[in-house]
Amino acid sequence: MPETAPNPPPSSPAPGIPPVDPNALVATALAVLKAPADFFKSIKDDKGFQKPLTFSVAVWAVYAVLRLLYPLFHLQIGGVIVTIVVAAICAFLVPFVGGIIIWAICMAFGSKATWERAVPIAAYSSVVVIASGLASLLLLITWALTPLVMLIGLAAWIYGIYICYVGARALMFEPAPDAKPAA
Repeated sequence: MPETAPNPPPSSPAPGIPPVDPNALVATALAVLKAPADFFKSIKDDKGFQKPLTFSVAVWAVYAVLRLLYPLFHLQIGGVIVTIVVAAICAFLVPFVGGIIIWAICMAFGSKATWERAVPIAAYSSVVVIASGLASLLLLITWALTPLVMLIGLAAWIYGIYICYVGARALMFEPAPDAKPAA
């Protein structure tokens, strides 16, 4: 009887890099959108940039895919290249530059938190770009929907600012001490 080689062990990701769970990313996006205050309270003790950056990359990848449909439909190769490059840059730049902006604003209002606490706020609030990507799909129907697309995009960015505000309150400022009842 011919000998067969044993089954090779299942391949695993590189050491130190955990696999990305798409279901967890969707659950995180929904948690940020539905209840940002509860979400930011739940990540108050998280350390490091791995989770926020993974989330940011996933969000900007979804945005790029949604946004790519328009230039692909109209055979605009330049638009495809620009969309891919901009999304790739934003996936890493938005959390860090946005974190610096959030940190500076919070410092102006008396926060003693470090810049590293602001990076997750910027990363998770970038979930609103998906709404912008979805809105751009309306342009495939007709250009007459341009004002609607602009309003959807504006509403998404205003909600993104709200998410940043809620995240800054939860992560950048110490909770107020409980007031003791007057005797």
